[in-house]
Amino acid sequence: MCNGIVAELSGCEFGDRRLTSRVISLSTLISENPELSINAACGSFDQSKAAYRFFDNDKVKTTNLIEPHVQRTCDRIASSTGDILLIQDTTDLIYTQFPTISDLGERIETWI
Repeated sequence: MCNGIVAELSGCEFGDRRLTSRVISLSTLISENPELSINAACGSFDQSKAAYRFFDNDKVKTTNLIEPHVQRTCDRIASSTGDILLIQDTTDLIYTQFPTISDLGERIETWI
């Protein structure tokens, strides 16, 4: 089990410790093969069924998952003594070089 995942997700509050345990084990499974579907990453029907039951649980909300991560990030920033880099991927996809592709949407000619 990845210590980073445990550190980030151990603070998840679902009102049931088993759900916190489940989010850690599920995240570990998915992080080992992030390119796979949930079914493939889980490796078995039972594990996949448990994953979907977890996601379908009324106690599992996005805020329950993100709050501990946000708090840990704020803690890391507060304890840092150096520069903090906030990096954002601004990838642009340009389809103008493929004349056989059409109807992809509005063409924008603005470059910064």
